[in-house]
Amino acid sequence: MADAVGEIVEASLISFTAETPRDRLYEAPAFGSFVRSDDPDGALFAVVASAETSSVEPNRRAAAFWQDEAELRKSQPQIFELLSTRFTALILGHLRDGTLRFHLPPRPPRVHGFVYECSADEIRRVTGDPGILRPLLEAPTGCSDELVAAVLRHGAAFREDGRKFLIAAGKELAVLLRDDYARLQAIIRKLE
Repeated sequence: MADAVGEIVEASLISFTAETPRDRLYEAPAFGSFVRSDDPDGALFAVVASAETSSVEPNRRAAAFWQDEAELRKSQPQIFELLSTRFTALILGHLRDGTLRFHLPPRPPRVHGFVYECSADEIRRVTGDPGILRPLLEAPTGCSDELVAAVLRHGAAFREDGRKFLIAAGKELAVLLRDDYARLQAIIRKLE
């Protein structure tokens, strides 16, 4: 629990939303990074698709005080107790009986389960299957091209030969986006 980056507060078969610890208000995992949630059935692997910091009360919005954070913490320390950071992660696959399966799990993750950043080995394992690209391209995030590029940059960073990984991913994207050359080019430009 000490190294958890979030606690699940909403869950579905496709994605989950987690809240960061209160003492790490602005420390959501990076966009496009890989996270894992463990449950009795096995681990779920996901990619961070969005994050936001807002009021903990849904009908109450944060207001501007026109002070820097240090001044605000001194004059209005309670404000930071009224904020939370949540991130949403799209499920890419799940581990069952020691096998990583790249399809949706049989059940959503458990609410109040903890979320952890994936290890380098887990990232290499998850990104070793080009099948993760199709669900990312079809992600209902409104910024799926940005998400694909961020995921590929993260995947490349954890490989000895990141360029080789990106070339293989580019070839897979060329097949998947064969009818949309402009979109393919836009994603490739975002890899730099």
